[in-house]
Amino acid sequence: MFRSLPSFLPSAPAPLLSRLSSCKPICGYFSGTVRLNDHLDDADADADAFPSINPSTGSTLSVFSSPSLEMIDAQLSLSSAAYEKWSSLPVAKRGAILHRFGSLVETKYCDELASLISLDVGIPVNQTVDNHVIPTAAILKYYGDLAQSSLPNPLTKPEVEVASPHLPSEAFVTSRLTPLGVTLGITPWNYPTYSLASKLGPSLAVGNAYWEKPSPCSPLPSLLLAEIFTEASDGDFPGLFNVVQGGEDIAQYLLGHPIIMKTSITGSTRAGRAVLEGSAKNVKPATLELGGKSPLIVRDDCDLERALEVTMNGNFFNNGQVCSNCTRVYVEAGIFEEFVGALKQRVENLKIGSAADSNTNIGPIVSEKQYESVKGHIDAALKDSKNTLLTGGGAWKREGGCYVEPTVFLCDSDDSDIVREEVFGPVVSVLRFHELDDVINRCNASIYGLGAGIVTRDLPLARSIASRLHCGNVWINSYNGVVPEMMFGGVKMSGFGREGGIESLKEWTYSKTVWSEEHKAFNVDNNEDSYFPR
Repeated sequence: MFRSLPSFLPSAPAPLLSRLSSCKPICGYFSGTVRLNDHLDDADADADAFPSINPSTGSTLSVFSSPSLEMIDAQLSLSSAAYEKWSSLPVAKRGAILHRFGSLVETKYCDELASLISLDVGIPVNQTVDNHVIPTAAILKYYGDLAQSSLPNPLTKPEVEVASPHLPSEAFVTSRLTPLGVTLGITPWNYPTYSLASKLGPSLAVGNAYWEKPSPCSPLPSLLLAEIFTEASDGDFPGLFNVVQGGEDIAQYLLGHPIIMKTSITGSTRAGRAVLEGSAKNVKPATLELGGKSPLIVRDDCDLERALEVTMNGNFFNNGQVCSNCTRVYVEAGIFEEFVGALKQRVENLKIGSAADSNTNIGPIVSEKQYESVKGHIDAALKDSKNTLLTGGGAWKREGGCYVEPTVFLCDSDDSDIVREEVFGPVVSVLRFHELDDVINRCNASIYGLGAGIVTRDLPLARSIASRLHCGNVWINSYNGVVPEMMFGGVKMSGFGREGGIESLKEWTYSKTVWSEEHKAFNVDNNEDSYFPR
């Protein structure tokens, strides 16, 4: 069955909306000193002001205007000062604030944030608590707890001794992980709070300041998170966590700004290229978590019910808008017909409707532009003789929303565009395979390398297959599971760098080597006064 509904559903409308006007553009950034209801004068309003639209109804939730470049410059200067103050704070105190931040998200603001995600992005309201808000809180608390841990880790013991037989006897060398300064995160609309937390958590934990540039399709959830952080930190760090609204022009300006020291993006491969080019001009590091066209291998020895569950959750959850979705399903010939017949029935049982309906499985596509993109992929696939439509294929606009029917194609060739190209919607391709070595080669033939899945009763074989797949994440008899302690990221055109886990802390720091010939001058194990020293 499709993933079950959570124990309770968030209510709407979210109180944040009462503080936003849908008539006048509001200032596009938040720092703890600029409030959400500080509206720009008409004379200062950006001609390119953009609305936040409820995908289920087409109604305007609020209108945003990008701040001027002068405003951004002034705010970045404030962020530099906030960084100095924050990074000098003992790491355990930073951790306590991060943990409180996550706890407020999980408890006091859970209902409001879940409602806001559903309203702003069109994710069914029955999915936003368990699969957006709770994971967001978990990753913030994870990095907060790491910073307060009694066990050594890169936060509590950022400086380690470099041992070498080549050192002179009087020399003492250490390596320190050091915060970068003011950092930038560019996040997508499909997971607007979890993607943000995956960047903000480790960046703040190590001592950086953070700027968030959300997608214009999901401007609201990040603003609420910024308000919650201000509450968690008692408003003591204005300029530390900033949200700036806008399009590619704002992103490019920030990428080229000398104060921004590192950028992490979750988005399309095209957007990743733009970030890489912008960062390269100033020789700044970047982390790229980009698109995917992930395969799922279904062997004929599998538990068929499990295989169907994995396929459904790996393709139709979150309106099918997940970068790691297993949109290429390779089914072994011995069970192909049985699998396809059962899959068709399950897909046709999915309910399409408003995100506000607690019984909805597939909500509206986030925007008309994205709707046209998904519809274009489906229309092209229908004209391709290499594909046979199993179910779905419909797309329509109603009551202000744009909807795409959950769609399954049976494909005779890996050369079909619907098999090769990322659709980012509720569309899956199913293909037949006969030989294991052949299907592994077919899986690896993609330009992407984000995720992959295997469904089989033979776990040793599954782990062997996993070692041969060219991707950053492999799930066995499951799909798309993520916890804060694990790393996540891709290879090839799916990007580079990792988010999650202890290792991701290094993505937000640089290593500083210190050579000393006064061995007794300090003790590397004494971290009472200095955490991530600069």
